[in-house]
Amino acid sequence: MNLVHDLTIGVVTEVDPIYNNSWIDWAQSGKPIVLVTRHIETLYEKYPFVLSSQNIIVHVSLSGNGGTIFEPNIPTLQNNLIFFQTLSPQQKKRIVIRISPIIPINKFINNSLEVYKQCRTLNFEIFVVQIMKMFSICFDYMKNSKNFSEYINQFEQIYAPTNKVIINQNETNVIYAEYELRKLIFDLFPIAKKCSEPGFDDDFNIIQQIEMFGFNLQEYPLIEVQNKDWGDRVIVQSLCNKFQCPKACAFCFSSIEALYKKSLILNHE
Repeated sequence: MNLVHDLTIGVVTEVDPIYNNSWIDWAQSGKPIVLVTRHIETLYEKYPFVLSSQNIIVHVSLSGNGGTIFEPNIPTLQNNLIFFQTLSPQQKKRIVIRISPIIPINKFINNSLEVYKQCRTLNFEIFVVQIMKMFSICFDYMKNSKNFSEYINQFEQIYAPTNKVIINQNETNVIYAEYELRKLIFDLFPIAKKCSEPGFDDDFNIIQQIEMFGFNLQEYPLIEVQNKDWGDRVIVQSLCNKFQCPKACAFCFSSIEALYKKSLILNHE
């Protein structure tokens, strides 16, 4: 049995909250919740209460590659910047700018650096960076599409299995770039925190987020739970339903898996 604080945090990370309404009751009940979106303007238009709710932390995922072959259905940086200018300083304080995924090729690194530069100019305070990890199914998809042909050789070197971090996730191998390369990229974003990066100890986890946004864990009684918890401090509950995200980002396991399944069905028919 694990001893934890009686605080359960809802998270919506696997499906963009604009496509998934299973989190709304939780959010409106006042419980702490973390939403991760690539469509911040649409999220606020559909659910205006998110703007003023003190229990909601919003991560805005921006890589600088919206509208490209890697993120064809994602708003461009310019569109997001126009919207960001309408936010108040207090609203910005409850937003985490999540620069993710950073594609470790120079021109895409520069795109992500532009996100960082512009959002710092707009006085956002909290930044998280995450470098693209390569799922085997996504790599196969890109190798079989002529749209990505100019990048395949570089990806084969960056994500070669030898001497890289390989983790089995979603029943498929996921490969991270070498530690040294990731460290060089992280150093370009000096005030940003890291997220889920093997080999690095300074991850920005759920605990830190909740504490930064004013939830005092010491106010919650300790309880025992059967299942493994997050950091032995709180319980994290996914609020995602099984709705397929239609964004079709090339690096997203669930999107590419769905494209393959759709292709198999169509071919079978």
